[in-house]
Amino acid sequence: MKEKIEFYMSDANLRKDRYLKQLMNERGDDGSGTTYVPLIEFLKFNKIKALTDDVKDICIAMKSSKILELNEDETELRRSKPIDTRKDSDLCTIYVERLPPNADREWIQSIFSQFGNIDYISLPYFKHNNKIKGFAFIEFESPQSVIKVCKRFSANIPSQLIDEKPETNSLKTNGATKHELESDSEENKPSKKLKTTDQPEDETSESDVKNAKNKTKKKNRRKNKNKTVLESEELELNDLRVMSKHEWNEYKQKYLKLQKEAMTNIKKAISAETIKTSFHNESSQDSMDIVNKTKQKLDIASGTIMKITFTIKPNEDFIDSIFKAKLRDICGDTIAYIDLNQENVQIDGDDKRSNTCYVRFRNKEAVDEMLNNKQLQEMGHLRALSKEEEEKYWERIKDCVSKKKQNKNKKKQRGCEKAIARAERIFSAPSAVKLNTHIKFE
Repeated sequence: MKEKIEFYMSDANLRKDRYLKQLMNERGDDGSGTTYVPLIEFLKFNKIKALTDDVKDICIAMKSSKILELNEDETELRRSKPIDTRKDSDLCTIYVERLPPNADREWIQSIFSQFGNIDYISLPYFKHNNKIKGFAFIEFESPQSVIKVCKRFSANIPSQLIDEKPETNSLKTNGATKHELESDSEENKPSKKLKTTDQPEDETSESDVKNAKNKTKKKNRRKNKNKTVLESEELELNDLRVMSKHEWNEYKQKYLKLQKEAMTNIKKAISAETIKTSFHNESSQDSMDIVNKTKQKLDIASGTIMKITFTIKPNEDFIDSIFKAKLRDICGDTIAYIDLNQENVQIDGDDKRSNTCYVRFRNKEAVDEMLNNKQLQEMGHLRALSKEEEEKYWERIKDCVSKKKQNKNKKKQRGCEKAIARAERIFSAPSAVKLNTHIKFE
């Protein structure tokens, strides 16, 4: 328990823990991290909650801490030293991927602790199945550990660490190094003499020979066992992919740049396609018509709706805005609204597609006139709706309006998602390839 709370209040964790940062800021912390934190707050942490539900247990455990100190009432604790802000955490951090599915923090600790003391391990999990995402960030105590890891995994060492002098064990004493002192002491040591025995070599007993053989066998077994353990650890290490945090940041910036370029190209393609296919600002005109229809209660006259059924040829890209513009050119101001929905498309034989368009006219006379129009007859089969069909049509419209009102509180797409969804709608022809939402690196 003491180790866990000391970790929560450590330099590495407080740089990243938003909850504790916010808690300390609310209690007037100046950024040093030396503000008192109530002990009861630690009972909200899952790992502490699994150990105890009593504040007294935390108080007893933290009395022996050398890093943290309790207040007089023993209800709060704080750091004895301020946070070390001089340390560049990125220089002490590595990125590891291709982790085995059953890896956890203890496994990572056992593998990478050989390179130096570890301050922090970030191991993300999926929320829906609580499995690891396959990568982790490991922050060491010193940048020298990062150099060791990069050399072991043949990764690029950050340029900031190349000029750093490696830590040496040569301690100078009175002008002489440790190595020199050791060499001098070795010279002064008396030479080891070989043990001599009065018995000749031939008179050695058989039991001594057997004991010697057993000892060599045991040694060989230990060596083989250690070899197999080392080989398995080497295999696990070789499967991992490691890079420094600085190199990971470079890849991140490269990804963001490519993503930005891709989104710019998508937006350009969308704007070019809308300019090419939109006539008379049809989409905005239709949306204004819907708003006006819902706001104003118009007297619905019977016999004012015409149904046009038309066929789309195979491999033909049907663009509804062009179809609507052609209708308006033929009929002029007599049209009140064009109801053309892509959901009405039906697949006929020989891969032919048929669609239905409902045209609302301002009066019944306009419908009678346009039924005999030859240009309109070339666009498809024309028919005026009967009274019963009109009632069903208006019921369907009311249902659509009520559904739209219900979906007002629905979460709106923004940014990249909105642009990609819009591009997919525009380029939704049968031959069009669906846009990729991710950029992958080799």
